[in-house]
Amino acid sequence: SDHLNNSKIRIITNSDIRYEGVLYKINAEEKTITLKNVQSFGTEDRRTDKKQAGSSMLYEYIVFRSAEIKDLIVLKEETQAEA
Repeated sequence: SDHLNNSKIRIITNSDIRYEGVLYKINAEEKTITLKNVQSFGTEDRRTDKKQAGSSMLYEYIVFRSAEIKDLIVLKEETQAEA
């Protein structure tokens, strides 16, 4: 999973909230994914009940448990420059 470090990731949680941030760490033992510089976009139009607004605030780190992740998309893979 190291090749994905510093990639831009989009996570949709089970509560239908979209988060986007930079992949910081995957912990297979604890089944967690940590993103850094994370922004929450809220539920947008994915939910009619329990709507949650997005936020312009940037979170330094958010740890997601794999059980609460509905969807994970790699938006932009960090490409290593060939030396």
